[in-house]
Amino acid sequence: MTYSLVQIKQLSLAVLRSFFESSILRVARLVTDNDGDFRTITRFKNKIFRNMKETYKRDFQERLRESKFDKSTDELLERIRIRRNQRIAHTIHNASEEELHKSTIYLKDLFSLRDQLNSLLSTLSFGTTRMMLPLEYDESVKHPVGVDSRTDIERILDHIAFDSYIVSLPETSPILWEARIRSLKEHDIEEINSYRSKLGLDNI
Repeated sequence: MTYSLVQIKQLSLAVLRSFFESSILRVARLVTDNDGDFRTITRFKNKIFRNMKETYKRDFQERLRESKFDKSTDELLERIRIRRNQRIAHTIHNASEEELHKSTIYLKDLFSLRDQLNSLLSTLSFGTTRMMLPLEYDESVKHPVGVDSRTDIERILDHIAFDSYIVSLPETSPILWEARIRSLKEHDIEEINSYRSKLGLDNI
């Protein structure tokens, strides 16, 4: 089965949306689910503080302040809680514009929150180094020369793109390509070239 450029984009967006919503669910489970007896990082932090000797509590509080996981994060966590409850875990019909605004999360928000959570976990680990990602995904890992260092999802999406007839159309059907290229926009050509370069083909 071959895919058109539009289908490749749609698949890529579907994967991005799936990962995006999965990240929101994970953050909600880790931080915002404070009902019941859930194991959240906030409860873990509070439990450490309660069981700590008094002589260490002031230093611990100072380390927590340095982790920057403070009140400035509360507004973002509230938006994540609303997004999870109203647009992912459940569907709220006829949401108002204000409600939609309150549940809007940007990718940069998740990156920022990821960094803050990693910093907080580092503080709660008391200097113990932790690798936050699998080996294949961690940027600090040095891959041997000649080893494919792409992540699993990159390999899958690249494979789908490589199977697209349009990527190799200039070689397989030059006449059809001449007719097709007239309808392509500049960003479409840039995208095709990015996959052609991975395949060792010349830019179009």
